[in-house]
Amino acid sequence: MKAVLWHSISEWPNNTGEKRHVDEKTMMTTEALTQKQLLFVENYIQTGGNGTAAARAAGYRGSSATLGAVAHENLNKPHIIDAVARRQRKIRQRLEITTQAKRERLWALATEAGGKREVSRTEEVEVAPDGTIVRTIYVEMSPFDPAAAIKAIKELNIMDGDYTVKQRGRYMW
Repeated sequence: MKAVLWHSISEWPNNTGEKRHVDEKTMMTTEALTQKQLLFVENYIQTGGNGTAAARAAGYRGSSATLGAVAHENLNKPHIIDAVARRQRKIRQRLEITTQAKRERLWALATEAGGKREVSRTEEVEVAPDGTIVRTIYVEMSPFDPAAAIKAIKELNIMDGDYTVKQRGRYMW
């Protein structure tokens, strides 16, 4: 028996010699996507789930009916369904991080506006007639800004969906 070394697990071939993808976490093999299938997955997500448009953008050719059939066929293949789900999960995770960062910044703004904070600091050094060095530090503090705190809290409430109905340009509880 001849031993074959593969560069990575994802290069293991299936019985027909085609390469298969191995998910490193689950150690399950799936068929590797072709370049057109990869493009189809990306375009399917970018078009909001329009399979015909995704097939056209991925380079498939034919009438709208043919492209619709290609999309239907692609979306019934388990490895393409999995690729779409993985890509959507990645996008959701990225958006959650962005949303969380936005929340944290808004909360920091709300709490900063609620209290005093240092705006500037200057220092003067003088020598007294008796030779003593006198150091004076001036600290300018910002006043409480309730309007900024209210705006930040309002934005957080909108993100949470606490304002449900908009009437005459105002959000109502």
